[in-house]
Amino acid sequence: MPSKDSPSPSERKPTTSPPPPPPPGRESPPPRVPADDDRFSPDAIRVNADIIDEETIEQLLDMDEDEDREFTRSLVVNYFDQALTTFKEIESDLTRKDLESVGKLGHFLKGSSGALGVIKVRTSCEELQHLGKLRYREKPVSVDEALRLAGSTLKRARDEFEEARKELSRVFEVD
Repeated sequence: MPSKDSPSPSERKPTTSPPPPPPPGRESPPPRVPADDDRFSPDAIRVNADIIDEETIEQLLDMDEDEDREFTRSLVVNYFDQALTTFKEIESDLTRKDLESVGKLGHFLKGSSGALGVIKVRTSCEELQHLGKLRYREKPVSVDEALRLAGSTLKRARDEFEEARKELSRVFEVD
């Protein structure tokens, strides 16, 4: 019989015990980012949303298991090299009036730019892709008009790339 001072079963508060420790060999992984290093925490990532898609960057960082974010940094550095090389190839193709190649290279760089959230470059590269098929804003254009438009679009894409490179370099501390 319960004593007068002890609570009735309905008055007792449930007791909670701490969760059991993980089985041997299955210890909890350490935090991915040290508590004193918030450079790459989602709250610390602040990108210019007109240049870089923040959600894409956060997804990339979530995939990166290294505290120093070497995987993501390597993607950024490779993108820089790839974009510069592709711009040179497009310029050469424009000189040769090879719009088909311009379109293919535009498509290629559109994908890379989109994967890193480089919004404006992605859009310009999509425009180059369509110009390679003699299309501009869903309308047919002549070869001469496509070449002229592709030249100005390439210049714009390069300018946008420089803007994005500065932003990504700042965020990922890349030279």
